[in-house]
Amino acid sequence: MLYFSCKFFLNCYSSSVQKEIFHFDNFEYQEDKKQLLLRYSCAEYKFTERINFPKTDFVSSVSDELLNKAFTSAELDIGDIKLSKNEADFFYSFCVKGLGEFSYRNNISLKDAIKFPYDEKQRISLQEEDINLPETCAVLIGGGKDSIVSNTSNIPRPIKDTFETAELPSLITERKIDPIFFEPDFSKKVLNGHIPITGIIAFITLATGMLCGFKYAVLSNERSANEGNTEFDGMIVNHQWSKSFELEQAFSKLISENITKEFKYFSFLRPLSEIKIIELFSRFEKYHPIFTSCNHTFKFNEKNRIDRWCSNCDKCRFVFLMLAPFLSKQKLENIFGKDLLDDETQGDGYRELLGLKNIKPFECVGEIEESLLAFLMLMQKDDFKNDTIIKLLKDEVLEKHKDVSAEELMNRYMKPADKYLLPAKFKEILYAAL
Repeated sequence: MLYFSCKFFLNCYSSSVQKEIFHFDNFEYQEDKKQLLLRYSCAEYKFTERINFPKTDFVSSVSDELLNKAFTSAELDIGDIKLSKNEADFFYSFCVKGLGEFSYRNNISLKDAIKFPYDEKQRISLQEEDINLPETCAVLIGGGKDSIVSNTSNIPRPIKDTFETAELPSLITERKIDPIFFEPDFSKKVLNGHIPITGIIAFITLATGMLCGFKYAVLSNERSANEGNTEFDGMIVNHQWSKSFELEQAFSKLISENITKEFKYFSFLRPLSEIKIIELFSRFEKYHPIFTSCNHTFKFNEKNRIDRWCSNCDKCRFVFLMLAPFLSKQKLENIFGKDLLDDETQGDGYRELLGLKNIKPFECVGEIEESLLAFLMLMQKDDFKNDTIIKLLKDEVLEKHKDVSAEELMNRYMKPADKYLLPAKFKEILYAAL
């Protein structure tokens, strides 16, 4: 199995160590513990990442050959591991596009900095006879309206609550990064920034499926994740690139051509926009008290986590705006603790979401025109139309987006699109719910 993590690249790419070679030293899979140890080094630093897989009754027949991995830095040494040309191309794209926001924020180009060695003749032979996965689905859960997995050493409360509320069996895979990344002295020496975490989780999910026995990895990434935030170094920078359809296609192709055709990785919600998903979610009232999308809830350091919503970040503002057309003000205040649209201090944050100022926030938020559609709907909704933000931004919105109508946006965003990897039986289930 090809496994990739660029957290280490990101933290090693600094003025002090970027000229050093980043080594993937070795890996060790401990069958009795169901634990994978990944060891790296760069300059004087050594790192160990641990992946703890669930202990199940499924007996895997996965060979050692399928437990190979690839990692990167400004220069790369992956020891005896050999990549094929298409594998090297995938990981190059994964790095450059997945770290696009990191490049933008740190004003560095990664296009020529990253090189994956490969062998033109190398190709991992498919071993279909060794792989027989049960016809079982694993739905990745993150505790938010769009459920994606979060592999950390301590499971955040919203994820636990989602398991309990759904009353479904669960598997927990833990990803533990090296404690050195939490040390103040180390963080001062290196650059930091956003990483393609959903892409990293994709590889962990593949390994979990192979070891624990499920054929379908079902994500909840919407089509809105395809939209970028800005341009830099001649390419689109997309905070959500590892949630995009581009990555979903490339990852599925990589696995199908080089590892196994048995495992299927796809987003169940890919045909839908963010606002359509939220309209559907608004019907599931039993989840309203326990869900959250605020990233302050999912911080690696448990001491820095909050319980549900901070009510003062781009994600909180966006989700409140999207839910407001479909829920009453009282229900929203019960969820968030306040009315974010009646708070003047949130004005500039909403300006960015609506395309009135700067660029779309580097967050997992929908398209600017989805925010616009929700805003236009709220201008007509009695319990929100007199809120401070609606009155404050009304004229700016109508002037900026004077050529776009609510009817046009409804037609565009409330209907499913035709780009997805949904197997036929899953498509039938989704479309029956619309």
